[in-house]
Amino acid sequence: MKVIWKYQLLTTDNAVNMPRGAKVIHVEQQHGGVLPTLWAEVDPTAPNETRRFIVVGTGGDCSDDWQHVGSGVCGAFVWHIYEEVDDEQGSDSETKQGDAVAD
Repeated sequence: MKVIWKYQLLTTDNAVNMPRGAKVIHVEQQHGGVLPTLWAEVDPTAPNETRRFIVVGTGGDCSDDWQHVGSGVCGAFVWHIYEEVDDEQGSDSETKQGDAVAD
C-alpha cells in the first residue's frame, strides 16, 4: 500500500532520505515558508535511499543531468525543483536533511 509523505526542502541542494521508488506528486509552499515542500507517493515498507533535489529560481542555471520534478510559487518566488539523476543513486537508510515530516 502506498501513502503520501511530505519533505520540506531547507536549502537549494537537498539530500532527501525516502523509500526507494517514491514518486514526487506535488511541490508547493506550506505554512508561509519561502522554500518549497515536496509531497511524494511512497511505499513505507520499501528500503530507504538518499535522493538529491536541487531548488532553482527562475533564470537560474540547470544541469543536463537533472530532471525537473515540479515547480511551485512560494511567496514572491517561483522555485523549480530538479532531481539529480544518475545510474547509481544512494541506497542507505541513514537520516539525512529532508526526512519526511508529519503535519
